[in-house]
Amino acid sequence: MFKQPQTVLVAPEVQSTSQARLPAGIAEVPLAHRPVSLALIRLRSWSSRTQHIGYETHVHAEAAVAAALVTLLQKCSPSEDIFVATPHRIQREAVNTALARIEMEDDIRELEAEFGRMDIQPSYFTRSKVTVDTIERLQGSEAAFVICLFSLPRGYTTDLGFLLERRRLNVAISRAKALCILISSDEVLCPSVKILADEETAKGYAFLKAFEKRAWSYNLAVNTEKVSI
Repeated sequence: MFKQPQTVLVAPEVQSTSQARLPAGIAEVPLAHRPVSLALIRLRSWSSRTQHIGYETHVHAEAAVAAALVTLLQKCSPSEDIFVATPHRIQREAVNTALARIEMEDDIRELEAEFGRMDIQPSYFTRSKVTVDTIERLQGSEAAFVICLFSLPRGYTTDLGFLLERRRLNVAISRAKALCILISSDEVLCPSVKILADEETAKGYAFLKAFEKRAWSYNLAVNTEKVSI
């Protein structure tokens, strides 16, 4: 699924949120009311069969990445809640489908079954609560880890104004209590000047760029031929 080689993790451009060290124009864009670790995955879906990746195909690739991240976070912090914040219901359904496909390894399943026969629930088998829902429905609630889906396939600009709405970005990112992972793409991170002519969209873009400057980032290419739909 992942195209090799992957690029290395890139350190944030802004290492501190103090006023003195922020780039011009960024200081007035608050990201959160408390320190939260930020990460940005620049997703690129690709296929050897075609240059054009359809929207739904890209959504399933994005969902596969989100499901993999959920699994890793569960292994690292099994007792912490996880949110996957999606802009639309199609992403929500794709992530739920991807999560349903992930199964435990055979040895873990067998060991868990043995404990089940003895009516014992060991702490290291405790599953964190995973909530996958639209950003609007997650408003007002929080989780330790939040994965935000804000990516688009190459050449797809129809949804840009919606994704670059500042309020929507703020609601999604501010759900996190410890770590926020934002999955985006060049179509969203580097839109055309025409898209940014709208004042509200430009404000959302400035907010997104402020996040990007503070986040550890990673470029990830996903082969859609390897993603189950």
